[in-house]
Amino acid sequence: MKISQVITKRQFSDFIHLGDIIHRDHPQYIAPIKMLLRQTFNRKKNPFWEKADYVLFVAYSGNQPVGRIAAICFKTKQEGHFGFFDCINDFNAALSLINAVKRHFKEKNIYSFTGPLNPSINYELGVLDSGFEQQAFFMMNYNPPYYGKLLQQLGAKEEMSFSAFEQPCGIRDEKITRVCRLLKKRYPIKIDEIDYSNYDNEAKKLCRIYNDAFINHWGYDPFTEKEFVYMARSLKSILNRRLLFTLSFNGEPVAFILAVPNLNEAIQHLPYGKFTLTGLWKFFKTKQKIKWVKVMVIAVKQKYQHLGLGSILYAEMASRVEQEGYLGGEISWVATENLRMNKIVMEMGAKKTKEYKIYRF
Repeated sequence: MKISQVITKRQFSDFIHLGDIIHRDHPQYIAPIKMLLRQTFNRKKNPFWEKADYVLFVAYSGNQPVGRIAAICFKTKQEGHFGFFDCINDFNAALSLINAVKRHFKEKNIYSFTGPLNPSINYELGVLDSGFEQQAFFMMNYNPPYYGKLLQQLGAKEEMSFSAFEQPCGIRDEKITRVCRLLKKRYPIKIDEIDYSNYDNEAKKLCRIYNDAFINHWGYDPFTEKEFVYMARSLKSILNRRLLFTLSFNGEPVAFILAVPNLNEAIQHLPYGKFTLTGLWKFFKTKQKIKWVKVMVIAVKQKYQHLGLGSILYAEMASRVEQEGYLGGEISWVATENLRMNKIVMEMGAKKTKEYKIYRF
């Protein structure tokens, strides 16, 4: 088993495409668009790398790549994590990858780290721990069942878990309806639409809400405005504009919710995430008929979290998703420790379908 730090274009190509090799026998896996995955690691274009840096490793058995991992550390704090982990079901291959990360972090006096985070808590995260029989939604990790066991055999301990819930349209809960009616009557709250003609400034407003909302959450990593605007721009072309809106309290924007069409329904037609003429034709044809959405984020400023404003946001989103003709949605990245959100989601009639684990070495 040989571990190589990614330096050459060939090694970087092996890193980018290794997930397709590992998951080729798993129909639930949707290969990411390779152009976008490459852009993730572009230090000149992706503002995330202004506050962090990475080193990539690939494990080889002979000339065959059998595993990959990224060691990611922040520039202004002594903290690191691993990400983009993929590996065959082989203890020695996985051990070699983790040891490469440990050696790199030891040089920076980092002796404990978490992951996988791709590349941070604000993006794709975790090892899929349940729901293997279901197809992955857009921007959600997929892996075979052995990943978690492999990491635990290497000494990893579970650090945090996140859940995904599925909610078909048409489910109504009278308690949520009553709560929403009461909140709207009691408080000066209002649903506001996004001004897409002033999109960058709207994104900066959402960034401030997001950073305030999650300041006390596990793994908190505040977005810079530049980073948030970069992500917002990357999502703009796929948005259903009715599925992003804010909530104001006495005129102050205090919360927002975002759902995006499940683009994986279209991406699955791109062979190995590559643009081909046939693949693109099927992609754009399917993109117009996407049946499900993914609720990416719901953020409520700390000062207002005790009011239960999440109920209003979820209820309004459920109504809009149904009006837009979707079958339902997946509510993703709900932390197990976030008891309030778990309660709201389940009261809305959603069913837990997947669980993701973050580990610590």
